[in-house]
Amino acid sequence: MNRKFRSGILFGLVLVLLLMGCDQRRNDRNLTGLPPMDKDDMINPLPTVQPAWQNIELVNVHSGESFTLSDFRGKTVIFETMATWCPFCKRQQEEVKRALDNLDPEQVVAVILDVDPSETAVSLEAFASEEGYTWPYAVTTQAMSTALVDAFGDQILSPTSTPIVIIYPDGSFEITPFGLKSWDTLVTYVESGTVDEHP
Repeated sequence: MNRKFRSGILFGLVLVLLLMGCDQRRNDRNLTGLPPMDKDDMINPLPTVQPAWQNIELVNVHSGESFTLSDFRGKTVIFETMATWCPFCKRQQEEVKRALDNLDPEQVVAVILDVDPSETAVSLEAFASEEGYTWPYAVTTQAMSTALVDAFGDQILSPTSTPIVIIYPDGSFEITPFGLKSWDTLVTYVESGTVDEHP
């Protein structure tokens, strides 16, 4: 009887110690080295890591200055791929221009990327200047084209599809439906913060 009693007590003590250890881990979140979590951590996840294509260096054909799309963090970016020979692209850029005229220039910028490998910065700058487009224009690089295809598929490099990506101030982004988008549709995308809920 004495032996059974001691075994029972020993089992009970081990059980109590295990339960205390579990309770301590539940209350001490710093065992992982991370700061304690609060309810805001559950609602607001860690910041989005920007994809490679937002960090690839481009050259603004108007100024000759280098930039990346991530340089515009804090603003919404209307990012279009195009070619100077594409009539749909020119129509789309007219819609982008009208959208910009109806949006706060401190909050929204357009960036246009020529994805035709046979076109040059000189021909792109001449095209943009002739049309009166003053926002950043750049000619793609192989690294940028590859990163865009990896992110969006081959159609992102098809100028006649008039691809547009909306990059939000936090770096998150959505591709718009392919085809021409009216200026007011672009304004709605920008102001609502989403592409999904709109035609």
